Amino acid sequence: MNAVLRFLLAGAAALGLAAPAGALVLPQPVVPEADRVSVSIRDLDGRGPAEQVWVYNMGQGTSGPETWMTVWKRVTGGWTPAFRARLYGPGPGNPQSGLMQAWVSDLNADGRVEVMARNDITASAGEVLVVMRQRARRSLAFSVLQRITGDEVTVRRGTPARPAAVVTSRILANHAPDNRAHAETWTWSARPGRWTCTADCRGGTQAGVFADPAQAAVSGLAGLGPTRVISTVRRDLLPGDTRDPSATRLYMVTFELLRATPVLPAGVHTQFAYVVRSGSGWRLASMGTGP
Repeated sequence: MNAVLRFLLAGAAALGLAAPAGALVLPQPVVPEADRVSVSIRDLDGRGPAEQVWVYNMGQGTSGPETWMTVWKRVTGGWTPAFRARLYGPGPGNPQSGLMQAWVSDLNADGRVEVMARNDITASAGEVLVVMRQRARRSLAFSVLQRITGDEVTVRRGTPARPAAVVTSRILANHAPDNRAHAETWTWSARPGRWTCTADCRGGTQAGVFADPAQAAVSGLAGLGPTRVISTVRRDLLPGDTRDPSATRLYMVTFELLRATPVLPAGVHTQFAYVVRSGSGWRLASMGTGP
């Protein structure tokens, strides 16, 4: 295969136009359009040799950048893409938006690999941290676990004593529902199986406490812009969740997003919200695309 043909095939692969993964073999992993590339070498399937996990920015000309990830698997004669997904974008058009940092590791010490991609939206809209999780141990595929937004979102890797990574989301006062600045601390929670805000949470002060737990669940939509709530349905806690059901509730919130954001398109969406007792009322603990 000559260099020109290899370049064209790689570009087609990056755009999702190639034949099934096994049909494309390159001597070295390459995505010609990529920049801000973060590469991690990990044996995801436990069979050796190690795969390469790429997280990278893709410029889109006149439209905003996108953040993608590709898992490259070693095969006879070179490398083939085993999994590919868009994590963010297209952004709002700012060429500086898109990927800022990436972390690829078992970030919660549960045996599966997570990918965290920190993306800049705009100076006014802030940042979004997209968390991908290995679908199963030894799997080469990943699914979106959650997104954490803020004016600045950073990740601190765990320590031997506390191995799970900690996320900090800094919120300006004019972007918080209680009109106060926050430095949220997000820590891993085995139940519900995601990072949850555990300290200085937006809405965690008295201004974010509601007499009706369903209203506390809906309050999580405040940062998305104009929305129309369609339904708020209480669901049972997941099997094995050891939290007191009298102090923790799970709601499925279905809503219409009236204006697209860099993270969600306009239209009908469903998110799951956990609310917890706070004094005599309820406050939002976490909200995401899955329970």
